[in-house]
Amino acid sequence: MPVVIILAITLVTAVVGAPNNWDSMTYHLPKVMHWIQNQSIIPYPTNNLRQISFSPGASYLTLQVTLLSGNDYLVNCVQWVAFLGSIICTSLIVKETIGEKYQWVGAFLTTCFPMAIMQSTTTQSDLVTAFWILCYTYFIVQNDTKKLADNITWACLSFGLAILTKPTALIYGLSLSIFFLCRIFTIRIWSIRNKLFYLFTFIGFSLGLSLPHFLRNKILFGNFLGIDTGTRSTAFGIKYTISSLFKNIIINLPINPLKTVIEWVHKNILFVAVDDPRINLGGRSILNEENLLKYLVPHEDFVGSPIYLIFLMLGGLIIIKKMLFQKSSINLNNKNNIICILIIVIVNFFIFSTLLKWSVFHNRLLLINFLIAMPVVTLSICFFVHKKIKIFVLFSIASLAIFYSLTSIRHPLIALPIVSYQQQQEQSASILSLSRLDTYFSGSRKELKEPYQKISDAILDSKCKYIGLNFQEDTWEYPLWQLLKSKMNDFKIKHVDVDNQSSHLEQEFPDGIVCAIVSNTPDGHLNQHLASNSEWFEIEQYKVPTKEGNEIFSLYLNARYDKQHKS
Repeated sequence: MPVVIILAITLVTAVVGAPNNWDSMTYHLPKVMHWIQNQSIIPYPTNNLRQISFSPGASYLTLQVTLLSGNDYLVNCVQWVAFLGSIICTSLIVKETIGEKYQWVGAFLTTCFPMAIMQSTTTQSDLVTAFWILCYTYFIVQNDTKKLADNITWACLSFGLAILTKPTALIYGLSLSIFFLCRIFTIRIWSIRNKLFYLFTFIGFSLGLSLPHFLRNKILFGNFLGIDTGTRSTAFGIKYTISSLFKNIIINLPINPLKTVIEWVHKNILFVAVDDPRINLGGRSILNEENLLKYLVPHEDFVGSPIYLIFLMLGGLIIIKKMLFQKSSINLNNKNNIICILIIVIVNFFIFSTLLKWSVFHNRLLLINFLIAMPVVTLSICFFVHKKIKIFVLFSIASLAIFYSLTSIRHPLIALPIVSYQQQQEQSASILSLSRLDTYFSGSRKELKEPYQKISDAILDSKCKYIGLNFQEDTWEYPLWQLLKSKMNDFKIKHVDVDNQSSHLEQEFPDGIVCAIVSNTPDGHLNQHLASNSEWFEIEQYKVPTKEGNEIFSLYLNARYDKQHKS
């Protein structure tokens, strides 16, 4: 019953609530709008290189949904369907590793996982990636050797789709792939020729789907993975890995005593600064967090999972003790598989903490590893918890999950009372009480609503159909598309004043027909090429307050076009 309730609540939220996630507003959804406008997925000049650099797998699905529906009412459902698929996959993995009668527990725990619930109503790509990785895991752990040849093809396709969706799949897929290849090469009934054939099949299917995208990135940015937004670690060694590992643990177990322990370990054992910018995104430190409770609120970027982490650790310790060092009376479908999954999860945590700088957003990226670990959590709760305590634990997990599904900070069905400054910045009113256009601005950037509405109204009054955006990299672009779309249909948008690796790409439409420019560059300067060919004048300027000061949005019209329009 909790599974059905949570799926129903998140589906209503996904459909009723317009997307208002930060990454969705800046690059996930804008690139889909550019693709539809251009009738092509070919890269285009943009001031936000993440639109053309990051892996497009989930965006392809969003594109299809948008084209088929004619609007964005179902774009959140891409992740919701991945949520449903992840629940099914996890239950099947639990069946293969623990037993059929424990499937429902695995499905229940996956449904109630806080970050999965939060992600299921957004247009990000982490849950889609998790689904493909879980498919990959399922085909690897299947016990039927007769199906292994078929499973190799399906596993490779799953891994390939995961890589196409997000490069973090490479991190989580590495240890899974080693386990998979070991299974292939230890099958005695296959000849060396067959084993080599399946090896090349694995490589071809896994990397082949992403190869065109990787090659474009290599040509444009000199790197197969595209631009580095500062997330990759630049210092390596066991002490740096342990530092990041500790910080990734505390954002899932946010208690002040652990914070004190981490500070002591860094000063007296690791001799590493907690906020070392080489292993911390933006040089941010967990010790500078004023309130660790932010990792427990229903937020799609931060929410942690302390209950799951505790049972994962307990389950891991008990599995190692009872299955490796003692004779176990536990009857499992495949004891070796559950041990391998535990090893894979541990290795993944270390690889993740080694390669990526620690970030306050890491719970979103760790979602995949927690879902891979769900059989271990299931085993821990089902076999090693007293029956009465088990009922209490499952009831608590279900109650908290339903609460999270109803109260997501940026698009809640029931809005939480505001108790902190940070919450005030992002807390939305109930989406049931908001119009769809209002919901775009009801979360993180409420201050953009008025200037964006005025800008879109002014563009409508000017009758301009070709709009240029002179935006900084992390500016919210998507709401402007939707505001203009609500007023007129035959308009086009492109980025102007592009000064990066994409500037030489084919223009979406000629500069000469651009008749309005929306700019938020620090000095409000215009595109120099346009300014040298025509006269521009500023018709409005809007000051938007931010933590760093005022962000200025300016709207410029082409004087020549304006005269033609008035005449």
